[in-house]
Amino acid sequence: MSRRRLLSMLVTALLAVTGTVLINPAPAAAAAWEYNDAVASSAPTGDFECHSVTGVTACYKPYGDVFYVKDTAADSASATAMWYMNYNRDWNYWDRQGECRNKLGNGKWGACNKDLDEEAFVKMTGRVVDFSPEPDEVIRYTGWYWVQ
Repeated sequence: MSRRRLLSMLVTALLAVTGTVLINPAPAAAAAWEYNDAVASSAPTGDFECHSVTGVTACYKPYGDVFYVKDTAADSASATAMWYMNYNRDWNYWDRQGECRNKLGNGKWGACNKDLDEEAFVKMTGRVVDFSPEPDEVIRYTGWYWVQ
C-alpha cells in the first residue's frame, strides 16, 4: 500500500473518531523540478519502453531508472524526456518531477540515470524544445504515457 493511501486512511479514521472537520487543508507542496543534461549514450537495451514523434525518441528503462532521449531531426531544437513520479497516479500531486535534456545534437542518444522509487508510477512524454528563446518553446511532444 502506498504511503499516500495509508496517510489518507489514517486521516479518515482520525476524523471519524474526533469528529473534527478540516476546512480547506493546505495542498502538498509541489516537488522541485529536476533538470538533467543527458550524457552521451548508446540506445537502450533490455526491458524498456519508447515513444516517438518527429524530432525525438524518448525511452524509459525501469530497471535502473534510466531515461534515454534521441534527437532525431536536424532542426536546431533539442530532444527531452519530461517525467513525473508519484504513488497513486494522481494528476494533482507529484512526488518528483523532472526533465532529461539531450543537447548533444541530431542522431545522438543521451541518458539520464535517476533513482526513482520502484513502487511509484512514472509518466513521461518526449518533447522537441527550442531552448534559445525565453521562455523555452515546445515545438511538439509525443503525448503522455504511463511507463511504470
